[in-house]
Formats: sequence, structure tokens, C-alpha cells
Amino acid sequence: MKNVVLAAGYATRMYPLTENFPKPLLPVGDSTILDKMLEDVDALDEIDEHIIVTNHRFIKIFEDWLVVASDRYAKPIRLLDDGSTSNDNRIGAVGDLVAAIREFDIKDDILVAAADNLLDFSLASLVDFFKEKGTAVIFYYDEMDEVRLHRCGVICMDENGRVTDMEEKPAEPKSHHVTPPFYIYSAKDIPLILSAIDNGCQWDAPGNLAGYISRVASLHALRMPGSRLDIGSLDGYRAISGKTLVAFFSPTGTTAAVAKDLADVTCGTLYEIKPEVKYTAADLDWRVKTSRSSVEMKDKNSRPAIVADLEDADSYKTIFIGFPVWWYTAPTIINTFIETYGFAGKTVIFFATSGGSDVSGADKQFAAQYPDINWKPGKLLNSYDKKSLAVWAASCK
Repeated sequence: MKNVVLAAGYATRMYPLTENFPKPLLPVGDSTILDKMLEDVDALDEIDEHIIVTNHRFIKIFEDWLVVASDRYAKPIRLLDDGSTSNDNRIGAVGDLVAAIREFDIKDDILVAAADNLLDFSLASLVDFFKEKGTAVIFYYDEMDEVRLHRCGVICMDENGRVTDMEEKPAEPKSHHVTPPFYIYSAKDIPLILSAIDNGCQWDAPGNLAGYISRVASLHALRMPGSRLDIGSLDGYRAISGKTLVAFFSPTGTTAAVAKDLADVTCGTLYEIKPEVKYTAADLDWRVKTSRSSVEMKDKNSRPAIVADLEDADSYKTIFIGFPVWWYTAPTIINTFIETYGFAGKTVIFFATSGGSDVSGADKQFAAQYPDINWKPGKLLNSYDKKSLAVWAASCK
């Protein structure tokens, strides 16, 4: 059995977070949304290969992920670029499945899974149900919220669990039974899948194919044995990943511009670290030994006062802290900020801007000064694009 993962969507409802980074690879704890699913499926004896269909915009990011991921899984993983570059020219979930079958000449049974759901149960139950019924199979659960019901694939069944009707996003739902995006098709269904679009099956949502199969062959439904989280919105993702803070000190505005871009690609809260007394141009003149910045940087115990107005600081799980490089390290006002709010147990990453100075020693310095913080390697961001920024930010969480 092949595991075909549909990961070529553009997740426009989660922009700007997913504008430059694929939703399936968004971090969740020490893993990703996609890895959470693969960890379960890879352990199934029936699965002999994973095929992940993505798009041309994000294929390089998936290729980089695969370099590391391939060592974590027992079954081989292959990637397929569906050639699309935006939501406007996508070929849809059904089109992606057809492309995978044709590209890799699949003749086996197929587990088809969307890459943006988290489950608290194993897909082994669906595999067992498939072996029992010998037909295409899906999960179902009861959705009692009328608003959500209209956004789902709704099914009707007979007394044996055979699907007699299925409709995606119905105007008038015929039941409260809805289907999550997990399907198993038998090898004998493959010719039907390959001809489905030509025979009128809508190509976008994966549920359209299940509905089509229920009309031209047999489809049975199993009550979902647990719960799932469909990560379809920014709020939904924040609920599982935790809040992100992008704090910055920027007396000249250079670091502020980077911080704004970083907040965009992480959907983080942007916060300026403000000194109680603003820095003047004369204060920042590093060539003058008596300038304010020179004096502060000579004194390791210097802690310039800040406006301490960050609300609910403990609610943030990940904190990015940005600053201009002063004397090859962070300005001491950054120490003031860290010591004001603590951040013990939090994941903290610095980012910096400079006119040419290196900041490589800051990682060890921060780790030695504040060992209770989970420090991730920082980065000098004098030059970047939003896509590379998004990839780096995701790798930090």
C-alpha cells in the first residue's frame, strides 16, 4: 500500500504565515504537522512507501526537509512537484493524486491523506476497516455545528455503512455525518480515479473523488475513533504551536524593518524594546569613546532602563529578539529586556543587523548568561528574502 500525501495546497487563509512556507512543514513542538502524520503511518506494516505531492513554489523546501527526514522513517519517501506555482494555477487534490499515480505508475492500494490534520488516534483502524470491507473506505464523525457542517463533505449511509450519498460543502446537508480527508482506495479503483476528472468529478477537494467513487463503485465509512484538528486558520495553528513574539531594539530603524518582515512570516506579535531615554545620533557614535553607547558597551553590568510595557509576556512560547550589532555583540539594553521578563523555559532566538560586524559570539554569550532559556542559533540578517526568512524562522521553533 502506498501512502500518498496531498501537500500541494497554498493555504491562503493562513497568509502571510504560509505565503512563503508550506503549511505541512510548519513546526508543532519538536516536529512538524507532516511528520506527526508520517510517524504514525510509517509504522503500519501495510505501507511500503510514502509519496508526497507538493507544488513548484515549495518543492525546494520539501527537498531540504527530506534530506533530514529520510533517516527518520523506515519506508522510502518520494516527492512529486505538481508544477503549480500559485493558488490560481493549482491542479487540485484530485489532480495531484492522478499525477502521482501516473508519475510513479502506482498499481497498489492507496492511502490518501491531507497533510494539514493532526489526529489523536492511529490510521491503523482505517487500514483494518479497508481489509475487512474490501472496498474504498473513509472515516466519518458527527458535526453538530451548522456553520461548520456547510463547509464539510457530508455523507449518508445505509445500515451496513455503505455510503449512499456524499456532497462537498452542501447548501442543504442531508445528515450530520462528515468526512475528514483520509481515504483508502483499492488497486481496482485506480482506473476509476484516472478517469474521474474526465467523467465530471470536480478536481479540487479530495472529498469530491470519494463522492465520485461512491457513485461508480463501493465506499464504506467507519466512525472516526478519536478526534482531529484541522489546521485551517492562523488561530488554529497558534492554538497548537503557541504564540510568537518578535521583539526588537532599533534606534535607527534598520532592525525594525527586518523585525516587521519576521513578524509577517511568523504571524508573531511585533514589539519594540524602547529605552526610557531615546538614543540620539551623538549617543550612537561609536567613534567617540565618551558617547552613551560606547560607555554602556564598556561596562558589562550596564543595564539601560527600558519602557517595560510588554503585556502577558509569559504567554509567548517562542521569542525572537532583534538588535543592531554593537561591538560585535548585542547592546546591553537587550540584557535589560531579557532580565526584565525572564523567559525561563522559553525558546529564544536572536536576529541582528550590522554595517559589517560579525555577531557569531552572541550565541555562547547569551547561553552562558541565561542558561534557563532554550537558546536556538541566532542569525545576522543584513540580506535576505521573505522565503528564506520564513524557512529559517520555521527551523528555529
